[in-house]
Amino acid sequence: MAFALVQLLSSQTHPLPSSSPISAVFSHLFVADVSIRQLSTGTARCFLDRHAGAPAMVNWSSRAISRHGVPPADIWQHLWHAPTLPAHWQTLYQLYLNTLPIGHHIEHFANEEADVYCHFCPGVVQSLRHFVYACPLAHQIWQNFARFFSCSPVSFSNALYSWPSSCSSYLGHAYGYQLQAGHAVAVHTLWYVTVMARLHGTQWARIAVSRIFLLCLRQHFSALSTSSRWRPRLGILPFLS
Repeated sequence: MAFALVQLLSSQTHPLPSSSPISAVFSHLFVADVSIRQLSTGTARCFLDRHAGAPAMVNWSSRAISRHGVPPADIWQHLWHAPTLPAHWQTLYQLYLNTLPIGHHIEHFANEEADVYCHFCPGVVQSLRHFVYACPLAHQIWQNFARFFSCSPVSFSNALYSWPSSCSSYLGHAYGYQLQAGHAVAVHTLWYVTVMARLHGTQWARIAVSRIFLLCLRQHFSALSTSSRWRPRLGILPFLS
């Protein structure tokens, strides 16, 4: 019966009038734990992944990235619910699954030997740790990050895995969301800088990377501040004034 009703409603070629009794049914139909009016491909995918046990299917102890520390248990959960963009998700998914094509991962089949090395540090292989934390460009971004969010110096664990959702209990939910969003922008900026150097030979200076990161950060938070979903969750954003 329920299936037939959904089929009937979804087959309508024109929107139902708001005064229609059938239209009121939409307000009481829930799919994938959300109202059918709010259902999206993303929420449906996350719902199916959770019920399939997808997060638990990754055996972190067998993955190379675990050499740098085991990710927080809720790593996928806060990726799904962080105030970030699809481009950020793609970069972070590749980072966590250790498939981001940094120098160390492509050294056996790289077209150019130069692609194996850090574009800013001659002769240094671009390992995961170097890419996300040890490179002077990464240091510059995390220094900017710490000043921007008025937080303590960023550790390698935070640079790699962000701040776990459990930190919200003492940092506050709004500040936790801000840190997660900022982390996604920081890692994506580092990858953008690498891609531009590799494909276009861009020679980056620390000040240039710093400006790009801060510009992307402010643009991202400006966009979030206009979102009805994220504005109430992020709290006051004094750094946008």
